[in-house]
Amino acid sequence: MRQKRLFPATAAAAVLLMALTACSGNNSAQSADNSATPVPTVTPVESTEPTSSPSSEADAIMGTGIYNGQIDNHSVEIETKDGATSFELGLGTENVPETLNEGDSVIFEYVERTVGGDESVKQHILLNLSLADTGG
Repeated sequence: MRQKRLFPATAAAAVLLMALTACSGNNSAQSADNSATPVPTVTPVESTEPTSSPSSEADAIMGTGIYNGQIDNHSVEIETKDGATSFELGLGTENVPETLNEGDSVIFEYVERTVGGDESVKQHILLNLSLADTGG
């Protein structure tokens, strides 16, 4: 009778041991094999593409419009004279949407950046965004 109980307990222990070994990720054969493989190095490549930061405030464009709301964590939509336009929140403007309501008149300053070297595709990056003084 004792042998009948011993087999299931041994099998369960073996399965548990195999599961723990497979999940540990500590494979000494793999570690030894990886030491012979050279590690690739990353060499910086100079690019003619624009950097991820906007050009400069000297290139800034001023505008006014109606705040339509926040698109996602880093973009807002403003209704301008050219229609609804999306703007990426630049440094220092990340928390401004929390102070605005949909339909608010706003004034803003932004820079344009070409995307992927295609002059027809522009990204608008906000430098300043604030509630417009409606004089009332």
